[in-house]
Amino acid sequence: MKCPLTRSTCPLGLGDCDMHSCSLLSSFLFSESGIMLLILDRHGKVKYVNDSITKVTKYKKGELYRKSWVDLLIPDEEKEIVQIVFERTLNMSEKVTFINNIIDKDGEAHLIAWNNYMIMNGNPNIVCIGIPVTRNQYVIDHLKAEINDNSEEATLESVLNKAVNRLTMLRQLNPLS
Repeated sequence: MKCPLTRSTCPLGLGDCDMHSCSLLSSFLFSESGIMLLILDRHGKVKYVNDSITKVTKYKKGELYRKSWVDLLIPDEEKEIVQIVFERTLNMSEKVTFINNIIDKDGEAHLIAWNNYMIMNGNPNIVCIGIPVTRNQYVIDHLKAEINDNSEEATLESVLNKAVNRLTMLRQLNPLS
């Protein structure tokens, strides 16, 4: 069976391969690297999660399938904005990037940086590729070094905001296109 994704719509940039090979390769690449792979239907219900998501959330795959991602894992104070991001992704043909918390089965919060893509394969699906940020102190340290922020009281949010501002400034000075 052929993978329904084309090279331009495949999150791995592969496309046009057989479904079994695509599934094995994506599972290996994402799980081994700790990258989270989530596929939601147009209603926000879970269609697929990889092992990295089950490790972070402490839920079994069967406990997540067909459940609302927002209702089950998003903290109450972030549900509205995450729903807006979800709807924006459904209505765009471009990647939507966002950072939000998810709550694991034990109630612990995990900050995740997401890249979300809308894929049309009969029905729209949202493919979400996430990188856990919470436990990646080296990411925070690297960002702090990049923006020359050596303050002890710097929070992840303030460091990320400064890094985003720096990237925006650099893009304005040296556009890629």
